[in-house]
Amino acid sequence: MKPILFMKRICKKTAKTILPSNLYQKARSVYHRTSLPPIQTIEYAYPKSQKLPFGVNLFCYCTDNSAGTEAHLLQLALEASKVPYQIVDLSRPEKFEKEIKQVQLYYINLIVCHAASGTPAKLRLFGIDPMKHYNIGYWAWEVSVLPDVFCAGLDIFQEIWTMSAFCTNTLEKKARVPVLTIPLYANPDRTVLKNGREYFKFSPNAFLFMIAYDCTSFVSRKNPQAAVQAFMQAFAPEDEQVGLVLKLSYPDNYKQHIEELLKLLAPYKNVYYIDSRLSDNEMRTLLHTVNTYVTLHRGEGFGLVPLEAMSLGTPVISTEYMNHMNTALVGYDLVPVNGEYVGSKQGDGMVWAEPHVDEAAEHMRRMVHDEQWRKKLIEHGKRTAECYSVHKMILQKGAFFMWFDTILWLAAIVAFIAVEAATTALVSVWFAVGAA
Repeated sequence: MKPILFMKRICKKTAKTILPSNLYQKARSVYHRTSLPPIQTIEYAYPKSQKLPFGVNLFCYCTDNSAGTEAHLLQLALEASKVPYQIVDLSRPEKFEKEIKQVQLYYINLIVCHAASGTPAKLRLFGIDPMKHYNIGYWAWEVSVLPDVFCAGLDIFQEIWTMSAFCTNTLEKKARVPVLTIPLYANPDRTVLKNGREYFKFSPNAFLFMIAYDCTSFVSRKNPQAAVQAFMQAFAPEDEQVGLVLKLSYPDNYKQHIEELLKLLAPYKNVYYIDSRLSDNEMRTLLHTVNTYVTLHRGEGFGLVPLEAMSLGTPVISTEYMNHMNTALVGYDLVPVNGEYVGSKQGDGMVWAEPHVDEAAEHMRRMVHDEQWRKKLIEHGKRTAECYSVHKMILQKGAFFMWFDTILWLAAIVAFIAVEAATTALVSVWFAVGAA
């Protein structure tokens, strides 16, 4: 059995290398549905019949944090695709009881949840039987290992969608169902307020760097300290030609952390601290107004705010999880998480990035002084954002592309099955020769 599993892994890596990403995802999906034996440990199987109308029940958190933004973008995608849908707010089960429970649910559940959020328990709280639906989980996970304690939540799904290849590679190690990469996109709304610097009372001439993060999304992962240290290393306190904007969400329980940052930055002149809730238009204006967005995170599932910054023409400095053509990348060392993230504990082997502050500081100085390089990053960043446009994703699936894609898909499946059959035959011959 071990040689067979080894050869299957080789086949999978080969297919992943030679096939385009979308074809590999489809081939893998078909393989999972047709080739894998029944899994006894999974609590829920595929729904036996479709008795409910076609459409999507979008389970999400209707909040003003990153989870709410993800839900809003998926809602826009469903509308653009003309797929019937209704929203079920995971944060308000009482609303479901009063308003939605009387309405017939659709066949497909699209559940937008963090991997550690206890999805099965959430559905039970709403009194929903997953066996009556086709369940798709839209999950994100920000480090390279998903702890076993969260794997039980994988069992209710027939598919799992993730925001990035990084998330897919992490989840497919533990999932026994297809894991597909369905990335988010930059919000198509590019409107901003006029005179952004005047609106936010910023210095009219200072070159402004910006850090933004949700304190409830693990400050240790967002790692704003590194960005602050890089800024301090790059510029002297008396340099009034530069400034730093800190935009925090949900800071109420993190006063000590905030006080420490502001104390470090006290000698600097153009430091702006914003912790009030901003509308979408105000947040876009803020990203458009500053000169550079900085994120030295230790782990990230997608990077929606950097993508929004690129779409608005603001260059990005980021930990080296992105693309060197559209971002000023900062190298890192892998260090133990050591219990600083959900599901982690001391000595569990989980690692994440420790960005190089010296390199980030060098990028900050270059952003200020190298206008040609900065313009090149802005140009490539805008192109990247266009690739993640919901409208472009839908339009490129015209009739020709659908037929062409289908032909390639079938060819990929045939090749995939042929490789699997050849591998099995080769292993059988190997054992036969060994037995002889």
